[in-house]
Amino acid sequence: MNEPWPAISWSLVDYLWHPKPAYQAVRTAYNPLLVSLEYPIHRYKDGAPFTAKVWVINDRPVGYSGCCVQVLLQDDRREVCASWLHTMAVQADSARIVGQVEWEL
Repeated sequence: MNEPWPAISWSLVDYLWHPKPAYQAVRTAYNPLLVSLEYPIHRYKDGAPFTAKVWVINDRPVGYSGCCVQVLLQDDRREVCASWLHTMAVQADSARIVGQVEWEL
């Protein structure tokens, strides 16, 4: 988790216990409430169909009502090409598919 002196390493915090950029990435990845996509990994071409299942994972022992899940498709200039929005309740200690996005790239 930390390093004994300034060095390039896999540590998440530096020798003064200041978080490195990787700290936030790991913190986000281990978030107890996570939205994730399940889709085939391959090289997509222009005009190809893209289909992904939208998962919501809740590792907490409490549920949440009135949650809003948004999935955005962005181009290489980070402009939004398409979006998907779903309002739902998230059950306690659960992992489930809440929808599916389908776009032509």
